[in-house]
Amino acid sequence: MEGSMRIHKFFRFNIEGDELDPNAIKDAVNLPCDVFIKGETVVWGILQEKFFQKTNRWLYSTDLPGRSSVSAFLTRQLESISKNLPVLKDYIEKYDSHMELVLYAGNETEITLNLKQIQLLEKIGVEFSISFC
Repeated sequence: MEGSMRIHKFFRFNIEGDELDPNAIKDAVNLPCDVFIKGETVVWGILQEKFFQKTNRWLYSTDLPGRSSVSAFLTRQLESISKNLPVLKDYIEKYDSHMELVLYAGNETEITLNLKQIQLLEKIGVEFSISFC
């Protein structure tokens, strides 16, 4: 059974809004990202799902397969965003922003937020959610 269980971690940080210029964020930050423009039909993700983009969106997304530390993965992502906060802060304050950690590992995953992560989340100041799949 262990060999068949999919263990994977995804982290996503979205900034979106009709008046947002996602290319301006892309050009200003040092993060790998995707840009989606309102009205486009987009094919995205591992499953190459097709969807209609309802608003402009900038997306920083990264993933890590395997049995590595969820806590270390999350800390690295939050630190990357924090380093770019001088540019991102204005966008975060003006547009809809949220971060998501998605964990695929069934009952194999355990996560505890440490003080550093909590401080980074507070500093970044956007909605944060964790999903288990």
